[in-house]
Amino acid sequence: MANLNINTNRKKKNRTVFDRAAQNEASIDRNNYIERNGIVILPELESYIRKQDVEEAELFRESIETEGIREPLLLVNIPGHDNLLIDGHHRYKASENSPTVPVKYITSLNTLDEVKVWMLKNQLGRRNLKDFERIELSEKLLSFNAKLGIEKRVQNASKNESANLHFRSEEESASPKKIDHTQNIADTANTSRRNTSKALKIIREAPEELKDLVRSGERSIHSAYQEITKKAKVEKAPKVNLKETSLQEKLNDSSNEITAKGKINTLDNTYLSFKNSLSKGNKELAKTELDNMIHLINELKANL
Repeated sequence: MANLNINTNRKKKNRTVFDRAAQNEASIDRNNYIERNGIVILPELESYIRKQDVEEAELFRESIETEGIREPLLLVNIPGHDNLLIDGHHRYKASENSPTVPVKYITSLNTLDEVKVWMLKNQLGRRNLKDFERIELSEKLLSFNAKLGIEKRVQNASKNESANLHFRSEEESASPKKIDHTQNIADTANTSRRNTSKALKIIREAPEELKDLVRSGERSIHSAYQEITKKAKVEKAPKVNLKETSLQEKLNDSSNEITAKGKINTLDNTYLSFKNSLSKGNKELAKTELDNMIHLINELKANL
């Protein structure tokens, strides 16, 4: 009797799970389902998405299998890319056992750059981002915004010659304004300027492995910044070629040895001249040679 109750409860639970998933997916218009393998994913766009760790991914997959896909995947059709996924990458991965998935098309985006800006803004709106991730996304967002702004200004200015001349005269007459890119990124990311400056150095100079550690929270922005700063100082330090130094030392030793031998020979000759001068009674020459001997001896002592 107990086994019968357990089996009945299991069937009810499985039926409840199935019904819940079916209800969630039924709430989405069936006309907006497409084959999962027809969706296009660009690695560059996927890199904007916060990565799930193994545990998060497994729990999310179980949730999709239990609850179904509650929200449709967002796609766009732009030149060169049909059915391009711009939101729902985690849902896409978790639905690997589903032949079809619910989708919704965003029609207001017309170019890949516009898609990038939309995705970056969308990601910045998430609450679970770490400071480094926010700074990284903000830096990319402002770069794309600047690019789009320049392109629009050039397009508008080139409509006719007069407009083009007016555009150039405005640019030439306007006094150049110094833009604080670091502060702009800090404002967009809602982080301090100091932390933003350190994060930007990490983004530009650190290896990808170190960036991943900072993104995951295993390393702080400050510790990663110190690591790459210390490494840069070591690389800039003058390098000593040990082989060249060793060879030069040998040459110097050889040169010193030759010089010393020459001075000893000179000292011997000076001593003989000193003796001859004394034997002949030439005291003046003997004094001179004695001074020369003393000078040579001092030089030899200095080289020891």
